[in-house]
Amino acid sequence: MNCNWKAGLALCLAALTYAGAAQAQEATDLRCMTRPEKLPKYPQRDQEKGLSATFRVQMNFTRPDRAPEVNFLFLSGSQAMQDEVEAYAAGLRLPCLPPGRTISIVQDYSFKTKIAEAEVGEAVALRNNSSRHSELASCLRTAPRRISPMIDQQTGSMIKKKQSGNVLVQVRFMRGDGPPEVRVLYDSGPHSFTNDVLETLSEYRIPCMHEGDEPYEFQQQFSLNDGNQTDHAFNDAGLVSFLKAVKNVDAKHVNFQLDTMACPFKVVWKMYMPAMPNDVREVGRPNPNRAAFLNWLEGLSLNLGKETFEQLLGQSMVITVPCGSIEL
Repeated sequence: MNCNWKAGLALCLAALTYAGAAQAQEATDLRCMTRPEKLPKYPQRDQEKGLSATFRVQMNFTRPDRAPEVNFLFLSGSQAMQDEVEAYAAGLRLPCLPPGRTISIVQDYSFKTKIAEAEVGEAVALRNNSSRHSELASCLRTAPRRISPMIDQQTGSMIKKKQSGNVLVQVRFMRGDGPPEVRVLYDSGPHSFTNDVLETLSEYRIPCMHEGDEPYEFQQQFSLNDGNQTDHAFNDAGLVSFLKAVKNVDAKHVNFQLDTMACPFKVVWKMYMPAMPNDVREVGRPNPNRAAFLNWLEGLSLNLGKETFEQLLGQSMVITVPCGSIEL
């Protein structure tokens, strides 16, 4: 897989649909592809919130002077990100395409924030420990449509209907030709939104999964915002400042000697507590001496109101950990 990086965006040519004697000709045709001067723009608010995303797009070129037909095989990200990808794809052309021929490509567009280096260690671990797991992830197909809940705008009622919230799910595939098993881990949205989420997940498939493969699992978050809420985002923080914002930080006695953990270092802290444990990942080379400290960070909750918590759920910050000690 070939990837080009620019301004936080990775464009990876994942697959080409050609075979046999046509392979050389179609590869030549692709080399004549013209692209827009500017890559998709990283939406500012998504970047500020530390939100990453990947879109896997199948593009069918049928005319040399026309944009390709676009089908999304994998959707993971905001509508603003998807709009940027669609606008970029609309500017692609294949001027040397012979009349009457169709060439299809699959392209990955991945939006990565400044915390993307934390994912390097994860990617290496996946390749070393389970290459098959990585292959399954690459052929995961989400629903062809994005969830578009109908927001009830009627007035005159004494009862205001809930129009925002989050749904966190655990998705488990046992076979590739059927829907996954889905377990709801957290649900604060209206029932109609949750039902839409479950219906969408029922359309997920992993076509390259074979009998005998280990189950494939992942977690996914779906968020609904009616547009009337304050838009919150985390700032990166030092460890001391972060701990000042933790609710009941001294509820559990701890004594960590940070000098034994190859300090200073950074971690990416993604907030889920108290809905479920936070996701905490080391930036750069992992150190086994940090295991207990990272486990402690996974269980910390910030002192937030309900609305702010819902806005920040699933968002990330980078915490800089200094040398010294923590004793509470």
